[in-house]
Amino acid sequence: MLPEDLPNIEIGTGALATETYHNSAFRIRRPDGEVRWLTAHSVTRLGDDGQPLELVGVNSDVTERMAQQERLENSEAQLLLALEAARMGTWTYDLETGRQNWDARQYELFGLDPTAPADRSLFMSTVHPEDHLRVAFSEEDLRPGHYHDTEFRIVRPDGELRWITARSFAQHASDGRPVRRIGVNWDSTNEKLTEERLRLTVRELHHRTRNLLTIVQSIATQTAKRSSSVADFQQSFAGRIQALARVQDLVAPDTQLSVDLGELVALELEAANADGRASVSGPKVHLSGVQVQQLALGLHELATNARKHGALSTPGGELRVSWAMSIEGDHRLTISWVEQGLRAAPKRAGTGFGRLLLEKGLASSLNATTTFQLSDDELKWTIDMPMARPLD
Repeated sequence: MLPEDLPNIEIGTGALATETYHNSAFRIRRPDGEVRWLTAHSVTRLGDDGQPLELVGVNSDVTERMAQQERLENSEAQLLLALEAARMGTWTYDLETGRQNWDARQYELFGLDPTAPADRSLFMSTVHPEDHLRVAFSEEDLRPGHYHDTEFRIVRPDGELRWITARSFAQHASDGRPVRRIGVNWDSTNEKLTEERLRLTVRELHHRTRNLLTIVQSIATQTAKRSSSVADFQQSFAGRIQALARVQDLVAPDTQLSVDLGELVALELEAANADGRASVSGPKVHLSGVQVQQLALGLHELATNARKHGALSTPGGELRVSWAMSIEGDHRLTISWVEQGLRAAPKRAGTGFGRLLLEKGLASSLNATTTFQLSDDELKWTIDMPMARPLD
């Protein structure tokens, strides 16, 4: 016998005198080293004076039964651990009486009082009205070996809408009748939200791609019309395409659907080799995909012109870029681009692609209003456009 099991077979004097039957289980180690489980069942034989004389009993080898019990306990423990890890609720549904049995997690998933009697009416009271058909069972669902998988929405007592995923199967009587359903439920709201975000992202990317191709086509057409040679077209077209590419670099790393205006301005000034000669100021403003693409092209034209003919082309030139948000009435964004210390300015402004884009393109694509002022030593562009939401 294993020493740690000795207490299992000890019978006190009081127990011998007052208890007739004794049962115990213990382990033994056989001469070959194998450990076996035994159960002992004994009876106390008393003398004429009522005192215990002897124990009469039998031992049985129950090693296999104990091993099966241990496996069952381990299996149950693993099942409980899996259900807990997956935060699954379990339930049974008696198809003949309508009675249901829910575990604590099932009540928790539905936000219900665990003392409430579980039945079909309680369950259906939580299911979103538009999803009632999703939780109904058909004849096909009740056939042997068939799993019923479904997803549906519930409205918890506090008004919160959640998605539930359920899987169940039917148990059948000896005559083949379905008598019970057994199933598990789990909350799949986060997965549903992730799916929806992915769908929106893909839809937005498709929309951006179509817009981008339209913009590229327009750039190619307008640049060709205003180019004096193939080399001039190549240089201008490449610069404008690179401006679009820089926007994609801003968006692509995190597939973000908005870009900060400050980042966009800094990117275009860096590409224009402003070398710290430009001052930038303004609050954080989130731009949508279309706004980013159009403003990137506009800022590129302004920066290119400043580098070729404006403030960045002369040692004494200064460039100031600022913006502000108005939250009174309609939310509007105003961007100011001011160049000072110019070389001899032309008496009248040109009508190239850059000006066409700023005055016509931004007006049609962003509903923006642009103003242009040019003096002997200063150039100023102002872009005023509506915004869908206020400043963060």
